[in-house]
Amino acid sequence: MVAHKRAAAEHAARPDGGLGVAALAATYAGDLDQARELHAALVAQGPLPPTVQAFAHYAAGEIENAAGRADRAEEHYLAAIAGARATGATFVAGIASVGLVTVRAAAGRTADALRGYREIVEYFAQAGNWTQLWVTLRNLAVLLRRLGDAEEADLLDAAADQAPDAPPAAEPAPHAVRRSIGRDDALRTARAALRRHLGG
Repeated sequence: MVAHKRAAAEHAARPDGGLGVAALAATYAGDLDQARELHAALVAQGPLPPTVQAFAHYAAGEIENAAGRADRAEEHYLAAIAGARATGATFVAGIASVGLVTVRAAAGRTADALRGYREIVEYFAQAGNWTQLWVTLRNLAVLLRRLGDAEEADLLDAAADQAPDAPPAAEPAPHAVRRSIGRDDALRTARAALRRHLGG
């Protein structure tokens, strides 16, 4: 994918997000040096259209997040969300919001992360975007497990593992649940856990 996106960018009539997609692929493959090179090439294409600029910030946030640089990742995620909302790029705003709450959860800002998850879960549920919602619920399960809600976390992970529209998990979830719940029960489980921790 990386080579394909790089070649496509070289022949593109105007800047697009192809190099950003390639940077994300390199990030998720663990090659942060290549990810930074691709992101730099994206930015170097010149003034970027606003939506592409927002996506570039999201990609930078993912790179910094993977590198363990939480503060810099948060800055990029916030810039991505602001830019995406200004241009109506709701998908970019949504995925950048997921990245933002993972950074805040990892930094111990639990209340901020929980409030963010509540907003994102409802956003993707209303949009009917279950592919991204499963990713969000898997990330939420990590935080719930840290808060002592192992049973709820296990149910969410098991549901995502069995859902045909869920992307493969980056790492096997540490759950031992034999039964699987469907979409409606997964949402109810997530909402109930969020209400409990946020006090209603």
